[in-house]
Amino acid sequence: MLQPVLSESPQCGQMIEEAREALQNGDAELAIKLTTFCIDSTKEQWAFYVRARARLFLSDTVGYCKDMQDTWELPEERKLEFTAICTVKDSGSFSQAGMDTAHFPGVKTVSKELQRADSVQVFRLYDDRDTLLAVFSVRNGDTLYSVASMAPEFEGAQGRFNPWLMKQIKYPDMEFDAGIQGTVYVRFTVNEQGQVLDPEILRSPSEGFSEEVLRVMAFMPPWTPARAFGRTVRSILTLPVIFRLR
Repeated sequence: MLQPVLSESPQCGQMIEEAREALQNGDAELAIKLTTFCIDSTKEQWAFYVRARARLFLSDTVGYCKDMQDTWELPEERKLEFTAICTVKDSGSFSQAGMDTAHFPGVKTVSKELQRADSVQVFRLYDDRDTLLAVFSVRNGDTLYSVASMAPEFEGAQGRFNPWLMKQIKYPDMEFDAGIQGTVYVRFTVNEQGQVLDPEILRSPSEGFSEEVLRVMAFMPPWTPARAFGRTVRSILTLPVIFRLR
C-alpha cells in the first residue's frame, strides 16, 4: 500500500491517516466511512486510493477498480497495481473469437481485455504479421473504436479542432479571479454520421471548467467519422482542453 502524502485540507489529511491506520488494523468499514466523508468534501485522490484498498480488503474488486480510476495523479506504482487487479486478458485466433470474417477482413488474432471497473470489453485485432489493425470496446451494447484505419477528423481535416476550440472556449470568471488553471479531459463519441454524442468529463480541476467544456461540446459541428475494414464506424475519443492564464 502506498504511503499517502499530506492533503491540502488538514481535516481531510487527518481522516485519510486515520482511515489508513484503521485498515491496517483490519477495520475496513471504518476506513471506508472516513475516506468517503473526505471524498464528498474534497475529491482528494489519496482518499480514493485508501478507500479502494479498503474495498479490496472486503473483496469488493469492482468497487476497488472504480475508486482507483480516480487516482490518476498518484505515483506510477498504483498504475501497475490497478492493471494487475482490474483487467483480465485473453488472446486467441480469430476463428476462436466467434467474429464474422466478412466484417473483419485480414484479422488473424484477437486479444480481449475485460475492464472490471465498468465491465467494458476491449478487443485488439491483429493481422498475420502481428500488426495492430484496430481496437474497439463494447460499452452498453455499442461498439466504439479507439484505433481505426482512418481516425475521425474535425471538419474533415487534421489541425482544425484546436483553432475552433480556442475561439469558442471562454475562461470562467470564478476560476479566472481565483487564478485557477488546469486541463479538462473530455471523452465523447463520434457516430457513423459524424455527430458528437455523449460528452463526459473524465478529469477536471474545477466545476466551472467542466461546465464550459460541456457547453462548447453541445454545439460542436459534425466530424468526418472513423473508418475501419472498409466502412464507417462509431468511435470514442478523449481530448484535453487546457485552461491557462496568460
